[in-house]
Amino acid sequence: MARMRPILLQGHERSLTQIKFNAEGDLLFSCSKDHIINVWFSHNGERLGTYDGHNGTVWTIDVDSQSKFMVSGSADNTLKLWSVSTGKCLYTWEFPTAVKRVAFSDDDEQVVCITEQRMGYQGAIRVFNINREGDGKKQSLEPAHMFNPIGSKATVCAFTYLPGLIVTGHESGKVALFDIKTGDEVLNNERAHMDVVTDLQLSSDRTYFVTSSKDKTARIHDTKTLMVIKTYSTETPLNSAALAPNRPYVLLGGGQEAMSVTTTSTRQGKFETRFWHKVFEEEVGRVKGHFGPINTIAVHPAGNCYASGGEDGFVRVHHFDDSYFRAKPYGDIEVEDLANDNVATSLEGTSRKRRRTSDEEWIESDHVTASLSEPARDTKYYMDGGDCIILVEETLFKVHKAFLSRDSSTFEGMFSVPQGDSNVDGGSDQQPITLRGDTVEQFRSLVFILYALPHQIEALLLDKVTRFPELLTIAEITHKYHFAELGSWAVQTVESVFCQTTVSQIYHERLLRLATVTNDTRLYETFVSTLIERLMDGTLAPTETLIMADRLQIHNLQGVAYYAQLLALEKNNGILFPPGCPLNRDQRVRLLAGYMSLAKRWDYLRDNPLDDPSPTCSVHMNCRNCWDKQWRSHVNAPQVTQHSAVDILGKLQVMQTLLQTSFPPQNFHPMNNFMQPNQFLQLFQQQQHHQQNIAHAPNPAAPMNPIPQGPIDWNAMSLSSPMTPRMSPRPSPACIERAMAATKALFDEVQTSLLHYFSEDALGLTQRLS
Repeated sequence: MARMRPILLQGHERSLTQIKFNAEGDLLFSCSKDHIINVWFSHNGERLGTYDGHNGTVWTIDVDSQSKFMVSGSADNTLKLWSVSTGKCLYTWEFPTAVKRVAFSDDDEQVVCITEQRMGYQGAIRVFNINREGDGKKQSLEPAHMFNPIGSKATVCAFTYLPGLIVTGHESGKVALFDIKTGDEVLNNERAHMDVVTDLQLSSDRTYFVTSSKDKTARIHDTKTLMVIKTYSTETPLNSAALAPNRPYVLLGGGQEAMSVTTTSTRQGKFETRFWHKVFEEEVGRVKGHFGPINTIAVHPAGNCYASGGEDGFVRVHHFDDSYFRAKPYGDIEVEDLANDNVATSLEGTSRKRRRTSDEEWIESDHVTASLSEPARDTKYYMDGGDCIILVEETLFKVHKAFLSRDSSTFEGMFSVPQGDSNVDGGSDQQPITLRGDTVEQFRSLVFILYALPHQIEALLLDKVTRFPELLTIAEITHKYHFAELGSWAVQTVESVFCQTTVSQIYHERLLRLATVTNDTRLYETFVSTLIERLMDGTLAPTETLIMADRLQIHNLQGVAYYAQLLALEKNNGILFPPGCPLNRDQRVRLLAGYMSLAKRWDYLRDNPLDDPSPTCSVHMNCRNCWDKQWRSHVNAPQVTQHSAVDILGKLQVMQTLLQTSFPPQNFHPMNNFMQPNQFLQLFQQQQHHQQNIAHAPNPAAPMNPIPQGPIDWNAMSLSSPMTPRMSPRPSPACIERAMAATKALFDEVQTSLLHYFSEDALGLTQRLS
């Protein structure tokens, strides 16, 4: 790259989190971990002022197209609306957790925000209507729409050009489209990235977008299909990616993790802004300057400069010189319309060779599957008597509107919209109704169940175990198109099969997502609890479940899966991670951390018996001594020690059984802590027999028939004098009952908080392993 003298903006004391140009490009907004939002003139770097009001890290900002309002989200759990011109806070929305991303809609009428999944609260996406009349202080406290994406938590989001749809990036690397009104996940690409999506920025017309990720790649996606069109692979984790207007470049920023910055040189840390050719996927230059990772990048709307914000607390504004604009990014071939930056163009004439013709033709057939042939008619469901033609992928279906309109489905509303006499969608093969996001298999399943006769339904139910994949597809597609009764029947059938038989693990994630999109909490809990039971009894392989639970962020399932995985690995002939183990490094570190935590917890419990005295007990010292003696005796019993060092649940389960044997409930009288009359008479008779043996013994010091010695009998307590038996205090039934309850509660507490043991000290262990 040609040398460009940057403008260094010094207005933050801590690392930058996001920077943003306004629509005209004359203002640059920046926020950071120092609670401050600054606004600067972009042409000379002069600071106009600050927006004070947050009490925590300001993670995100956005400005409307008129530069009238700005929104910001912070770690103080608030979303704030600001007046750009006055710097005053106009309105504040409060939430249970931090706001991680905000964005205005294209018409500035709505704001979307993501709140963090933390402290028992689910991550949420909220959409607020913005009242633009007056001074902006009269806003609605409640969101217009709100939903909780189950699974991998959302990290970034933006409004698309598609009505009512937002695009999101997730911690698992997924990108997805959500309907803001229903909260339904309309479409997703689970394999968009292999690690957390750190940034998402749209093209000027919002028809495509670029994402960056910790997996060291940035990718361009088509907004409508979420198809990955271009990939830019680097050798460092990426925190931000931006598209250059009018020029075929993508700007990437990142660098080595901040925790290692103090011991890493600028060269080794890869703290440069990287310029990649958008079409040819080649790196064309780098710009240095930051002394830490680059956290955020923004490009001027006119494309004449860009800004970067880093972990070093500086914002650097680089104005491009003439050489940048004189350069020929396509070589000697002239580009007719470089300003047209639309990626969603015709695929006609694409080939595997790079065609350096124009920015409109930068899609390669390696990344896009396009068929120029006519769509094929489905062999079974292109019906002669049908009155509606539907295109799914490259297959045409001809069905009856009356069947699709049943059960208050989405199609009923679609067909009720008045249309003209000509060019009616669905009226011909040349103009079908196109359903995006569905597969041919899914739509065939929908048509089958809509047209199914009674004997076909009966056959499906009789063979429901073998045909479970088909039933699951029916449940998914009927819910998607809101077939109320049919969808409910399908979901209930799927649930019964899952609970009564062993369903292949390849369907578990689809089942959990089905429960999520149907907003059926009971169904979701049933699926999760059943998986937990099968993990604990060893009938479910833990590795695949662990990976799925991590991806979907199901905390209680994660904990049990890690625990079961640890027990399974420990039985592997001393090889903790055998060759071919699919667990990644973070998962292995968490398993090692869990091993240490569980072993330490058992070491503590072994030497510190539970003690929960009853408030009504007057002789608790005696109760404590009895309980401690039995506890210490049982922790070394073979039934306990045969369990592995970290199988704390197995050990506690055995301990409960042994302690119940030592303290049978029938040995205690509910009224007091002393021996009852029949016990006293039995003990007195034993003492008389003992005295007779002494009297007839050859050596009085050695009785012939001593009282048998064995396990403690709490019904026969010691006497202060063999000649004067009297009642003595025994363990309080109330104390023993409370101690038993505490042992059961300990078992439940360990089981429900297993994930804690696999995260405790994980960071410290990672550093030691490094």
